Amino acid sequence: MPVHVKMAKRIKEIFCWIYEPGISGNPIAIQAVNTLVAQGWRGMILEHSRYSDLASTYQAKAQSVGISHWLPRYGMLEMLMKYIVYCLRSKASVFIGSQPLGCLAAWIVGKCLRKKVIYYTFELFGEEIAEGCWQISVLKIIERFLLKRVAVLVTPSKEIREIYIKERGAPSDRSFVVRNFMNKSLPHAKGKIRTLFPQIGSRQIILYSGAFMNGRCLPSMIRAFNVMSKKDDYVLVFVGRNIEANYWESEVLPIVADLDLEGYIIKMGWMSSDEMPSIVADSDVGIILYEPTPRNNLYC
Repeated sequence: MPVHVKMAKRIKEIFCWIYEPGISGNPIAIQAVNTLVAQGWRGMILEHSRYSDLASTYQAKAQSVGISHWLPRYGMLEMLMKYIVYCLRSKASVFIGSQPLGCLAAWIVGKCLRKKVIYYTFELFGEEIAEGCWQISVLKIIERFLLKRVAVLVTPSKEIREIYIKERGAPSDRSFVVRNFMNKSLPHAKGKIRTLFPQIGSRQIILYSGAFMNGRCLPSMIRAFNVMSKKDDYVLVFVGRNIEANYWESEVLPIVADLDLEGYIIKMGWMSSDEMPSIVADSDVGIILYEPTPRNNLYC
């Protein structure tokens, strides 16, 4: 049984989970939260979209005592203070942080109130950020400090757990793996790609599902598809969304037009994890390519 579920069984009250911005749609995060809720917990989620009410309050208080000019708006110190305020308001029994700054706030509040703190990281923090970013360097120092002090470290794979232990100093006896996939068989799903796009006919479907961005090699996939000896027997379906602004329109569509592949390339929108089985059910081949890549893409 996952360690966060065991802890939930013991304490069984309220958890406060501090996400990094944009993580609320992550299927791993959704599954983890749903697991706790299924165990009888009441959950409180703090994410970037929830900062606005705290921002104005905190800024006004800082201004009233004459210190607001010390704090750059949305700087790390201000964000830390907002996290702390929210943690105090939550009256939680357990705090869960998924990035160092939020986890530091949880640890400070947990230390004062004698509450448990879990560092539940979805990846190796800072692995994909270019060298020389001072904010990430500071946050990595904070993370090392916290790894020895939180009650539990939870990682999505054994490889990331080992890296945290060997390279970042996490105690092995308090580091656990909670797999980032559902531990149950998915129901049989009826495919819907061919229903939505009848022009596919009897051709086989090659499926890419993921982000539209640099590093995912979408132009290379299309060029490789173009030189297939039997490309008339296939279509290439892309499921996802732009992570970088207008990436599909600026980087992919011109190549499709230049190679005259409009009849072979299909773009669908972003699909939820509940919708994906019906997409996969119609597919014959799955494909994903990476350029030289950080370890998060290998082990998450």
